[in-house]
Amino acid sequence: MLKFRLCDTCGIEEKKGPSLTDLLYLLDGNVPDGYQFNPSSSIDPKIPGFLKRPRLKDQIHCVVFVFDASTVEFVSKSVWTMVAELQNQINKREIPKAVILTKIDKLAVTVEEDLSRVFECEEVKKAVEKMSDTIGLSRQNIWPIKNYESEIYINEKVNILTLGALDQILVFARDFLMKKESLLSFVPWREVQPFTHEVDYNK
Repeated sequence: MLKFRLCDTCGIEEKKGPSLTDLLYLLDGNVPDGYQFNPSSSIDPKIPGFLKRPRLKDQIHCVVFVFDASTVEFVSKSVWTMVAELQNQINKREIPKAVILTKIDKLAVTVEEDLSRVFECEEVKKAVEKMSDTIGLSRQNIWPIKNYESEIYINEKVNILTLGALDQILVFARDFLMKKESLLSFVPWREVQPFTHEVDYNK
């Protein structure tokens, strides 16, 4: 059985949510389990449990951006700027990225009535293309899904979209891990250095 862990943070908002520094600590595996992010101050490396020498298993192996497809056009410029800065740091670490577009049933009546037509819907295609252009990822890395909202029973069509996205995300994470483990098996341990960012590991 495949074991995986999903890490969720509050959203990136103007003057709210985790800072870029906090998110980088999270990417690199420095953040202790159960830590509560504080929008008014960044993580202090001196807090109990802070991992100064995180292992590969502590780090993030795939980053997924989640956007509401019905409101993404209202995302502010400052938020997109922070997303771009975060992406730059993700790219430096060679961590794979994906995007999930939620609430795609809100984009068109045809999709709301029949979710199996999601990939035929022009409105959904346009939303995926616009996100691709905005965030700089290929359309193959952008997954439209529907949220469970008022449903009483499990809906197979909803599950197919969600599980399809999750499956590809796990493939990205697996490939990243395999690449890192391959590098670690060939590089002498003295040459393997942790990725640092505003952290004095000698303190």
